Amino acid sequence: MPRSGLHRACLCVARGEGTATVARGEGLDEKGCSPGIVGAYRRIAFDTAHVELRTADRMLMFDFDQSVRPETLKDPLAQASWGLGFAPRSYTVGLVGEYEPTMRTDAQAEAMGVIVDGVVRFPARQVNVGDTWSTEWAGVRRQTETAGFFRFTQTAEFQQMIPGPSPRARIGYTTRGRIEISPERNKQQEETTVEGKGWILRDLQTGTVVGLDASGTITMNLKTPGITITRTMTASY
Repeated sequence: MPRSGLHRACLCVARGEGTATVARGEGLDEKGCSPGIVGAYRRIAFDTAHVELRTADRMLMFDFDQSVRPETLKDPLAQASWGLGFAPRSYTVGLVGEYEPTMRTDAQAEAMGVIVDGVVRFPARQVNVGDTWSTEWAGVRRQTETAGFFRFTQTAEFQQMIPGPSPRARIGYTTRGRIEISPERNKQQEETTVEGKGWILRDLQTGTVVGLDASGTITMNLKTPGITITRTMTASY
C-alpha cells in the first residue's frame, strides 16, 4: 500500500580540521586533471570532524578522527555521518570552474558536492568588482537506476578584491538545480531540487579556493510512494 507523509533529515558538519592539497591521482592526466578538464585536482583530508544529525524525532552527534574506520560503524546513521563529515573530498576544478568528483559517485552525491565544495562557474570574459554573471551547466554524474542527472543555474557576483602578495577575490553566489529523468525511467515520479548559496575566496595567482562559507538543501520528492526527504548542509573554512 503506498505510503504518504513527510520525512525530513537535517545534516550539518559543524566543525572539521585537516589539510587541502593539490596532488596527482589515479586516472588523472599529467596536470592532475581528468581528461577534458584543464585545471587543478583537489583533495581535502580531515584529521577530525564533528557531525550533528537531526531527524524528525532525535538529535545525534558524532566525533570522528583518523582511528575511526567506516566499516567498524554499525549504526547506518553513523556511517552516513562519517561519509558526510570525515570522508576525504576529491574532485577536479577547471579553469572556468568545471566541477567533477574524482571518486565514484552518483548524481545526488555530485549535487551535495556542488553545495559543500562551493562550486562557482566563471564567465568567459573579464569581470570587475561589482559585476554579476549567470551560468548554466549539466552535471557529469548520473543516478544508477534512473540515469537522471542535474541541471544547474547560478548567479554570482565579484564582491571584493583583497590585495596582498597573492591577491584574492571574494565571490558570492546562489545556485539552483533540478534533476532530469526520462519519463519512462522515472517510476517513482522523482522531483529533486538543489538550493545553494555562499561565498568563496579565490587566490588569483593559483586559482585555488582558500576559503568558503557555503550552505544549501537538497529536497527529494518521491510522489510514489509519497515521501519527501530534505537534506541541509553547511561547510566553511
